[in-house]
Amino acid sequence: MIHVLFSASKNITSWLSVAIISMAENTNSKVTLHIIDNGITNLDRKIIEDICVKYKHLSKPKWYFIDINKEFSGCASWTGGLDTWSRYLAPNLIKNIDKIIYLDSDIIFTGDIQRIWDIDLEGFPLAVVPEIFMGADYMTDKLKYYRDVLHFSQKNLSFSVSTIIFDLKKWRSEKYTEKLKQIGIKYGEEIAGAPDQYAMNMLFADNYKAIDTALVPTTFDVEWFESVQKDRFSEMQNQMVIRQFNILKPWSEYLINNRPMLHFELFWYYAQKTPFADYFKVKFMISMYEKLKK
Repeated sequence: MIHVLFSASKNITSWLSVAIISMAENTNSKVTLHIIDNGITNLDRKIIEDICVKYKHLSKPKWYFIDINKEFSGCASWTGGLDTWSRYLAPNLIKNIDKIIYLDSDIIFTGDIQRIWDIDLEGFPLAVVPEIFMGADYMTDKLKYYRDVLHFSQKNLSFSVSTIIFDLKKWRSEKYTEKLKQIGIKYGEEIAGAPDQYAMNMLFADNYKAIDTALVPTTFDVEWFESVQKDRFSEMQNQMVIRQFNILKPWSEYLINNRPMLHFELFWYYAQKTPFADYFKVKFMISMYEKLKK
């Protein structure tokens, strides 16, 4: 049994439905879904449950209701509030298992999540994906700031928190969630850009298992492979399991650096299978219209 965690906030049920459908259609193993509810509606929950019923190897989601403003009071917030911190409550909320994969909602699957589940943590408390694009020349000053001021790793690149394999047992015993809260409160606005990600890099530095970036690339990593490490671009396309879209979304963008977005068509293939197909189309048309006006 594979355990997968999402965090659901208002206005992202549409993205989450695409992620779940693409996961179900690329995975053969049984999957138990755990979803932290950051204030979505009863209708949102029903939509997600109705999607899961269609796939025999998906469980009915286990819902966890929280007050994020209480749990992370005093921590620096992202543009949407404190919701991004909710993933780190998993060790305290989910008591009966010791391992789980957390995933952001703005993703699609291109392969079987079993390949991520089978990654050996080798005693580390988590596995995450290094951001290889941080090695670009134009990122030198930012990376230096991260390392010198925010105490990121001095030898490794920063890592993303869009995909995390948690050793829940180790997190509980070491009280990592509480330590993370303390960093979020202590550094406040210094880490306001992407507060929970910065706090994670400060807390764990080199204490993590690295997931191969080719398995779970971000939008920026895809660009790096395609423009800088061209020899690995085909390898990445063959290895990839999860495609993260991050800032640039396929329902609002088509071209990136004058090239069609990788997996643009695949996203729309899965989007058409959700109750939000027309919503995505309208969002895309409005975005294209706004670009034409400029």
